[in-house]
Amino acid sequence: MQQTIPEAAVVGTPYTYGTQCSYPLSKEHSLVLSEYLEDEAVRILVDEVISDTFSKQCDKWRSVTTDTRKSFQEEMRKRQRTACQDLSSQETSLRRALLDAVVDDVIKLFPYVLSQLSGHSTAC
Repeated sequence: MQQTIPEAAVVGTPYTYGTQCSYPLSKEHSLVLSEYLEDEAVRILVDEVISDTFSKQCDKWRSVTTDTRKSFQEEMRKRQRTACQDLSSQETSLRRALLDAVVDDVIKLFPYVLSQLSGHSTAC
């Protein structure tokens, strides 16, 4: 299977309300982002490269990113609590199922010994 390289998104030329950027993004100096860019790389890019030029947009991005991360973490905590409660409520049946599985495996491994023992106990 041949892997295709995704098209990169070009972030346009900054407009700074009449002031010249120290490093303008133009056709010769475009900012191209890959969808494979890791979160930390995007954060560094925002903090170190484009925050001076796009301060409002970067602040909004930081806010949305923080809100999204908090929301995700809360959802994961809820799911974890629910899973723990489910496990707690089923602990007895899970222990019984585990015990039955272990006994079945032991019987499969040692059928002769167990048949001798069961035959011996009936003779007594």
